[in-house]
Amino acid sequence: YGFVDNICNVLDAPRPERIKICSDANASALFRGGLFSLFGPPRLHLVLGAPLVATLTRAQLAGIIAHEVGHFAQHRSTRVRYLAGRVTYWFLMAGYGETPGHRLAAQARDEDSLLSNLFGLTVLALVTIMQWTYRGIAMVGVAVGSNLSRQKEFDADAYKAFLVGSKIAEATLEVSAPLARAHHAVMMFGLGMFQGRRELPANAPQVAARFYRGMSPELREESARIRHRERTRWDASHPSLGDRVAALRKLDRPGVYSDTRPAATLFVDFTGVARQASYATFRPVLGADIRHATFVGVRMNSSGRMELQDDDST
Repeated sequence: YGFVDNICNVLDAPRPERIKICSDANASALFRGGLFSLFGPPRLHLVLGAPLVATLTRAQLAGIIAHEVGHFAQHRSTRVRYLAGRVTYWFLMAGYGETPGHRLAAQARDEDSLLSNLFGLTVLALVTIMQWTYRGIAMVGVAVGSNLSRQKEFDADAYKAFLVGSKIAEATLEVSAPLARAHHAVMMFGLGMFQGRRELPANAPQVAARFYRGMSPELREESARIRHRERTRWDASHPSLGDRVAALRKLDRPGVYSDTRPAATLFVDFTGVARQASYATFRPVLGADIRHATFVGVRMNSSGRMELQDDDST
């Protein structure tokens, strides 16, 4: 909490009331309180993925936190985005769902009277015109809302660049895809262990970090090239990696904080935290069956493959 508080002080941004460590290779800023948060101060929660903590340096993690804290500073635009999203959802439902007009037209067309049939066709035509109008309004709402969401991401990236510099900010973007791939590989390996021996990795986040570090430079570069070739869709909530990198390079910030120590050293007992995250990784998939699992140590061998080790330290 002290590390996050210092970042919030430097960025003059709101502090989260709660920090949660999750099992995903990602981070997020959450606004709690539902509709009540529209009229009062927002309840801010910061979520950090244990694989990120296990992989990054303190400066890199600070950049991730700065990005999410930047979203905290956007609570007014977030409220606007939420309301606009609800209105857009209503237009989508009205534009694609069945309406009372459809039922009235169907009843009229079931009558033997020619006049009733003409009335039913007229009602159906009017309803169809209205629905196409609603669909058009909804598409405009999606486009405007998505554009606002992308601008918020650029703004949050600017907070990150201010704190740790454009180069480190760019590096954290490059980490996300291969680290997510490593996390997925560890999860699949763990599920295979469970099916065969009722065992699971005791410390999945740190195994994912080691798997990521063991990736060949060619594999990382190929992953980056694929993401750089992606183009931003008109309805995307996030800009493409190439657009975000271009914006960071344009800012060209030197940064005000640098620390190459492992981010895990910020915790008194990160191994214990990571073990809890490891449990949370498999609990949604295995459900109550996880009670029958034994958590064991997993290591990376010299060929870059995961294998069991004799003790449970990882």
